[in-house]
Amino acid sequence: MEIELLDPSQLKHKPDTTNLPFGRDFTDYMFEVSYDVKEGWSKPTISAVHNLSIHPGAKTLHYAMEVRARVSTYASLKIPKFP
Repeated sequence: MEIELLDPSQLKHKPDTTNLPFGRDFTDYMFEVSYDVKEGWSKPTISAVHNLSIHPGAKTLHYAMEVRARVSTYASLKIPKFP
């Protein structure tokens, strides 16, 4: 496994562990491993956090848009509320 260590001066200040809101604080490193149907799993790497490259046809993007469209439609319906 390849591990790319950051210089200590590049590491972020560690947040208060008693109050960690979801999606705001991230680690300094990320784990990555690729999978190919023919080759199987590639060599894993741990490296500095960086942006991910994602194909525009990735199902996760289309799923998110579908959910948003359905929620918007549902929110616009005039459905009677039950007590």
